[in-house]
Amino acid sequence: MRTLFTDNAYGMPGNDDLGSTSSLLVFAMAGVFEAQPGSANYIVSAPMFEKVEIRPEHGRRISIEAPGASASKLQYVSSVATKKGELRRIWLSHKDLLRSGSIKIKLSDRPTSWGVDAAPPAMAPQG
Repeated sequence: MRTLFTDNAYGMPGNDDLGSTSSLLVFAMAGVFEAQPGSANYIVSAPMFEKVEIRPEHGRRISIEAPGASASKLQYVSSVATKKGELRRIWLSHKDLLRSGSIKIKLSDRPTSWGVDAAPPAMAPQG
C-alpha cells in the first residue's frame, strides 16, 4: 500500500469504496486497524508516524506514540503498553482502545517474538 498511496495526483488508484480503503490505510499507518471487519478488535502494528492522536467525537483522546517510527523503513513491534500495563497480545477490543488514553509502541528494525501466538479470538487457529 505504501507504493500505491502517495501524495501526488495519482496517489489513490482505482475505486476507493466510498472511503473504506482510505480509512483502512489511515488506521494501519497509525498502528491500529480492524483486520476483521465487524469484530470490534483492533490489531496493533508498527505505525508509520512517531505520534498520532485519535479524537473520538464523544470520547477521550487516544494518543499512539512510537519513537523512531518511519514510513521509509520496515519496522517491527517489540512491545506495547497502555495505561493498564504491557500488552501481551497483538490486539485491543474496541472498548479497550477507547479507554486506553495512550498506547506506547516500541519498535525494532529486526523481527521480534512480540505477539507470537496472540491473535484475536476470531482469527486464532482452530483445532
